[in-house]
Amino acid sequence: LEKLTSRYFGVEDAIVFGMGFATNALNLPSLLGPNCMVVSDEKNHASIILGLRLSGATIKVFKHNNMRDLERVLRDGICYGNTKNGGKPWSKVMIIVEGIFSMEGSIVRLPEIVALKKKYKAYLYLDEAHSVGAMGSHGRGVTDYY
Repeated sequence: LEKLTSRYFGVEDAIVFGMGFATNALNLPSLLGPNCMVVSDEKNHASIILGLRLSGATIKVFKHNNMRDLERVLRDGICYGNTKNGGKPWSKVMIIVEGIFSMEGSIVRLPEIVALKKKYKAYLYLDEAHSVGAMGSHGRGVTDYY
């Protein structure tokens, strides 16, 4: 199943989980830790919020789909560093968004987020649970849509 999934998405490898909530709640703590800063859209699903809390990372929230606010939060967080650690640089900075926001149906502004991700050398975690099968010419989600 994982080989078929990776082939479908045109990626090197894939991991398949049996429950969407568990995917976020259990994976995020393995990707993040106490010296990480996460910048999360205010409309992200509860499973993402739970995973972030379990990770111990510092969580910063930006206004929904608001690129100006996202950039402000990224810039300030990176400039000030980890204030709990004397302002030292974060070991990882990650932006977390959904492809289609499950609570209200809006679509992520992916090209703009990718540009900010590159500008600030951040990682991007994109939850496509509600966009795969619904978006893009091949049904592969917002990455296929854009």
